[in-house]
Amino acid sequence: MTWINLFSTAKIPFYIYKLQPGDSLINISGNDQNQSMLVLHGIMYMLQVFTNNETLPIAILHSNSIIDIHKTLFNNKSYYKIIAVEETYIISFKQKDLIHKHKKTKNTLVHLLYSYKLTLYNNEIMRQILAHKYIKSRIIQLILFLSIEFGIIENKTTRIPFIIRKTDIAIITGTNLITTNKIINQLKKKKIIDYSKQKIITINNYFLSNCLFIN
Repeated sequence: MTWINLFSTAKIPFYIYKLQPGDSLINISGNDQNQSMLVLHGIMYMLQVFTNNETLPIAILHSNSIIDIHKTLFNNKSYYKIIAVEETYIISFKQKDLIHKHKKTKNTLVHLLYSYKLTLYNNEIMRQILAHKYIKSRIIQLILFLSIEFGIIENKTTRIPFIIRKTDIAIITGTNLITTNKIINQLKKKKIIDYSKQKIITINNYFLSNCLFIN
């Protein structure tokens, strides 16, 4: 993997963590502000969780996304949580190691710049999803994003190539499981999507192309 090679070449210490679907990390970087993390492989989403158990979706993260929260955002009224959607690998490293070995980390810094841009894009996608007033529109936008970003075209449909639970869809779009079930069933009846027993989503390519054309 690129990041492992870059850190190894620059002799920057790192650790790799493996998360299974549904696994989570809480208060990322909260105890050590020199620590940064990157998604090597997989898909996750980040939440801000408040003391009243309300949640605010922050971003959908995938390969090369940076998991980093500035220390000024930490407080005693909320914490941050990332949840793996599929099997995910994360690499952890110290920012100070990059600074101390700056002469050897030019290529690493270039890749980090790309990752920061990617993370900003991921944050913007989440804002666009949550900007919709109606939950149905949020769920459709989420499915469209996942289809465009990760989808595999198969004849007349596009398949999202990983399991995505209705619980995750509900959390990401700021709703509950009952509403999510109702909307997914509506979309299935209209033959816009299919949600299999294996929790795999496929979307009608005609609908997908029309949405892309409108946008």
